[in-house]
Amino acid sequence: MEQFDFILVGGGIVGAAVSYKIAKAYPEAKVVLIEKESGLAQHQTGRNSGVIHSGLYYKPGSLKARTCLDGYGQMLDFAREHDVKHEVCGKVVAAVGSEEETRLETLRLRGGENGLEGLRYLDSDELREREPQLNATKALLVPQTGIIHYADAAEAMIKAGRGTLRLQTTVTGFTAEGVTTSQGVVRGKHIIVCAGLQSDRLARRDGVDAGLQIVPFRGDYYELSPRAQAKVKHLIYPVPDPNFPFLGVHFTRMVHGGVECGPNAVFSFAREGYSKTAFSGADTAAALGYGGTWKLFAQHWRYGFGEYERAFSKTKFLKALQRLIPSLELEDLHPGRAGIRAQALRRDHPALMAAPQRVLMYAGGGLLPIRAWPAAHYAELARALCDQGHAVAVIGLPEDQPLAQDILRLCDHPLCHSLVGYTRSLQELLMLFHHCDVLVTNDGGPGHFASLTPIRTLMFFGPETSRLYGPLTPRATVIELGLPCSPCLSAYNHRDTPCNGDNQCLKQIDVAQVLRLTQTQLALAASPGP
Repeated sequence: MEQFDFILVGGGIVGAAVSYKIAKAYPEAKVVLIEKESGLAQHQTGRNSGVIHSGLYYKPGSLKARTCLDGYGQMLDFAREHDVKHEVCGKVVAAVGSEEETRLETLRLRGGENGLEGLRYLDSDELREREPQLNATKALLVPQTGIIHYADAAEAMIKAGRGTLRLQTTVTGFTAEGVTTSQGVVRGKHIIVCAGLQSDRLARRDGVDAGLQIVPFRGDYYELSPRAQAKVKHLIYPVPDPNFPFLGVHFTRMVHGGVECGPNAVFSFAREGYSKTAFSGADTAAALGYGGTWKLFAQHWRYGFGEYERAFSKTKFLKALQRLIPSLELEDLHPGRAGIRAQALRRDHPALMAAPQRVLMYAGGGLLPIRAWPAAHYAELARALCDQGHAVAVIGLPEDQPLAQDILRLCDHPLCHSLVGYTRSLQELLMLFHHCDVLVTNDGGPGHFASLTPIRTLMFFGPETSRLYGPLTPRATVIELGLPCSPCLSAYNHRDTPCNGDNQCLKQIDVAQVLRLTQTQLALAASPGP
């Protein structure tokens, strides 16, 4: 029986890209790619808008931001080298009204921080020239955006990878020797699963619990009539609402011709169901039996209801599109295809799911309580943030539990929780930081560990100097008064203080000032993205 060096599971763009990269890195390696369908790219890869994104929406410093821009460049390089049809057409993000203009400026700043080039606002004359039909009070041009047909790219990657392709072969399990399939055992040293909508199930078959589950959401598209296609010159996107995990309906030029508009985002009763009536009992039971699904429903039920209305009403779908291009009419919309978004949902603590944005607080002083901003100040800050709809969670070691309970008692708000003792390792703490937006912390370990993650940090200093011990990340802001007696602790005086613990350098830091700084960081951290 043939022995392979690498077994790849899944024939979408990810599996194809991995095959191509392995071939480049290890030319002598024997690679087999297993795909259950009769052809490549039958699901998410062949049913998306075909946009080559460049990282406008993601948190600066995050893995998504870095890999998106890097992937943008690599995809263009591959397409040029292997003659895959594509176009760098740019996109226009359109704001309607002052609230969206504010969010658009946040996007512009975030895009610049992520390394995007050429971002600029269009003045009224240029906007009329570029997109004369567009309704916008302000518009941002994003030149680094392209279009491609990812199924074409996947085919080219498989061809360039020169590995073995086994279609109509379903993986049923994993063994020490390789994988079991509907066509027998495939033996190999390394197994890489790139199974998209089925990835969580295959992980569990291999004994891996990733702490998440794929929940499918269908997105329906309309195609614009030939007459209406002339109204769209670029890709046109609305300013996304940071409260929701979707980008909203937009206009996309297709690389093989035509313009699509959409998608909506509605819960699907089948992971691979592309019609409004598609149903799978197993998929439905798995999704509705999962707590993370109901947390998402509870958080976004109004948004979800609106999406369902648009799914079954062409008139309401048109109304959403007319917000950007008012001249569109019903006869301009022709039914198009549908795709499934694999939304990965975690089984998180309620504090992490209760609000669109999450603030962590470390109020402990560790070995040096004099470094702590007062607990009453933390409680006041937490109350103000919770009143604004943000979730707040106090973190710390088990011995910090009394302090956390004092803060929760003083705050007295249902959105304020204690996560003291919730993380059982440094790895789990870093994972928690990845899923939250801002950390407010005393001088200590959590603030420095946060530098390894995308979370934005506010750190108090006073008794010790930030010039020596400040966090090493541009996403951190130091808060200190700079009193004449500060800093007073050092290795030379054995961390003794002349103020006998009365740390006015921290007590005098105003809660209102910290609230303003936290709000600024939350605005920068907001990350609507696909």
